[in-house]
Order: sequence, then structure tokens, then C-alpha cells
Amino acid sequence: AMPVGIEGLLAHAYKLFQLENAEIKTFQNGKYTDEVRAIYEDLLCWGVGTENVEKVIRSVMSSLGGVECGRLPKPTFSRYMFLEARRLAQIHVAEKLLSNWDSANNKTLSSDGTSKYGTCDIGDSAGNVLVLGLREMSGGEAETYLENLKQIFSDISAAADIDRSCESGLEKIEASLKHLMSDNLLCRNHLTLC
Repeated sequence: AMPVGIEGLLAHAYKLFQLENAEIKTFQNGKYTDEVRAIYEDLLCWGVGTENVEKVIRSVMSSLGGVECGRLPKPTFSRYMFLEARRLAQIHVAEKLLSNWDSANNKTLSSDGTSKYGTCDIGDSAGNVLVLGLREMSGGEAETYLENLKQIFSDISAAADIDRSCESGLEKIEASLKHLMSDNLLCRNHLTLC
């Protein structure tokens, strides 16, 4: 079984380090081992940049255990992992919203563009929040928010293979939004869904 969390990974690494002259197998049968994939996933989730994952692994293995690794994935592998995770998150959002549909449960679309990136989230009256997406913001105008929102809905629709031409899927979600909340709504109260 694969170790879970930082403590599990450290214990696993410590166990590996105890083996003198052990060769750590990172690539078998034409693919990276599950352990390598799991470590890359954990490091990416903990904020290690895609360009640095391989360097961090090599540094830790060499410095703490005196062990050299063989073949490790390059930054492209890390970037693909991020794209994979993004697509899975988009599918999850669409499935969650469509499968647990409750018209009595008010949904609020909120956005935050206080930095150069803007996020869009949907929350319900039960306190559940789903992050719809993150986009670079070129400005704080209502039109920019609306264009970003349309692009995010389009991405989710494509990921979940939802037909945008019918009265179901994300159009149903869009029509169900009861509230709209923006970080600058008090100043720019003209933001509306069109």
C-alpha cells in the first residue's frame, strides 16, 4: 500500500534509506512506478513548482539518504499531471452539480478578482462550495467577469461532455443561480448574468 500524507512518505523514505546501496526503481515496464507518480502528485499538491519537483526529489534522496535515483520524470510530466487534475476537477464539478440537483437549495455564484487572477465558485445554502475555475483577469470590469464566467462554464461543459445546445446540463445550473456575489459588487452593482 502507498503511504499516505507527509508522515507516511517520510516513514517510507526512511525505510528506503536504511537499505545500503539500494537501487531505487523509478521506472519499470515502460512507465514510472506508482510511488513516483504519488510522490509527484503530493509535491505538486503541496505547492512545489512543476519545474522543481524532480530537483526536490533528487536533493532529498541525496542529502538525507545518500541515495541516487535513476530516471525521474521531467517538468512536462508535472504539467500534464496538473492538466489531468484540472480536467478531473471540471468533471467532478459538473457531475456534483447535476447529480445532486436540488432546486430548493439556493445556489450563489461568487467571484473574486482581487489579484490578477479571478476565481468563480458556486455555493449552496447548505454551505457547500465548489470552485468552478480560475482565470487570469485583464481588468475588474463586469464584462471581464462575465467573459471569464462564460469561458469557465464552457470548459466545464466540454470536460463533462455536456451538450450546450439543449436545455440541460450547465444551462440548467446557470438558470438555477439565485444570487450573484462579487468582490466588487458594492462598487459595481451593474454586474448581471446575461
